[in-house]
Amino acid sequence: MKHYFITIALIMSSCNKSLIPPKVAKTPHKMTLHGDTRVDNYYWMRLNDEQKSAKKYDAQTRDVLDYIHEERDYTKSSLAHTEKLQ
Repeated sequence: MKHYFITIALIMSSCNKSLIPPKVAKTPHKMTLHGDTRVDNYYWMRLNDEQKSAKKYDAQTRDVLDYIHEERDYTKSSLAHTEKLQ
């Protein structure tokens, strides 16, 4: 019976990966429309069409793309153990 508990404990500890999701900056941006004010902490991620299609990216576009790439890498790492099933 002890061996089962030890085996289960080993399996559980081997599955526990310490992946840390990327940190995203929260920059409050107040918007008022029709007398209602709301705050969007992720407004800085919005890109207009010119920024998206520019040949040379500005600082904001580079920051957004860097964060998206960090998210992509995090997702790939978290799902790496499922690659055979994908």
